[in-house]
Amino acid sequence: MAPLRTENARPRCTATPALTRLVAIVAAACALLALASCTDSTTAYVPVGARGKLSTTMGPCSPTGAAGPLRFTDSSNFEALRTGTARVTCRDGEAVVEVRTPTRLAIDRVAEASTGQPVFYRAVAYDADGHPLDLGPDTPLRWTFSGSLGARPVPGCGDILPLCAAPNGGYALAGAAGVGTAAVAFGHLRATTTTTVTGR
Repeated sequence: MAPLRTENARPRCTATPALTRLVAIVAAACALLALASCTDSTTAYVPVGARGKLSTTMGPCSPTGAAGPLRFTDSSNFEALRTGTARVTCRDGEAVVEVRTPTRLAIDRVAEASTGQPVFYRAVAYDADGHPLDLGPDTPLRWTFSGSLGARPVPGCGDILPLCAAPNGGYALAGAAGVGTAAVAFGHLRATTTTTVTGR
């Protein structure tokens, strides 16, 4: 009897519809990433009254003292004076800052905290279309706390992370068990939120 003949056959891979769709999605995502990496501009959206800093994505920039709706205090720090669009020439392209009118202010809520726990709150501004606007770390915000929350000093650089804490964040300390209220004001806008404090 002749010996059985064997062949080293490679397993066949059949493309299912689901696999085809997945490949198409991945290819589209890669194309978008490639397009984003080739952009020669970056856009920031800020509210009137904000104090911010140009993105370093485009390298060093050379703004003038006044650029459209912005007033620069140095080569990167600015104050948004009115609505409009500023285009600043940078080494690797253009930094675009679009200044919009803020119509709503909100606070990222902290639902619960324990007595003695430090609590951090972040404020977010929105325009009339619900688009978030970057308040930046230097925009003047007025925070107040009541009930089971009290104000605490802004952490120093390196106290928590090897970075400096945002000076305009909401820094509170949870006190006795109960409900605490955090409030923030930016211009004529105001927002509040509550946190339930539980005993240890």
